[in-house]
Amino acid sequence: MVFDKKHLLLLLDRPREPVFMGKGRVVFDVPDNYLTDRYRPIGPEIQNRFGENAEERIPVRSIALPDLRIPMSLGRQEQFSLFIPRHRKIAARLIDIFMGKHDNSGSGRSLYSALLSPIVE
Repeated sequence: MVFDKKHLLLLLDRPREPVFMGKGRVVFDVPDNYLTDRYRPIGPEIQNRFGENAEERIPVRSIALPDLRIPMSLGRQEQFSLFIPRHRKIAARLIDIFMGKHDNSGSGRSLYSALLSPIVE
């Protein structure tokens, strides 16, 4: 698989849908431990169902998840505004997570590149 920065844009396509749903003809292969409790028991069926017509499958690596307590304090259906101080704190924490997450090798790769870069075996 070729490392393509456009994969990040696909994550922003229909952001209210689960990431395992198809984004056009592209599907993210999400590890079961990233699925919510609602979808975890049927993880393999979901991956197969939504990936049937995929032209490209993007494997998502399983990494140690960062502390998401602050960002997850905002409900999924709540409105967001940078004019609200608590929301600014949430946004700042997400930026820190995405820009500063280190992989196990100690190199300063971003969370995006740690998750979506080609898996070398």
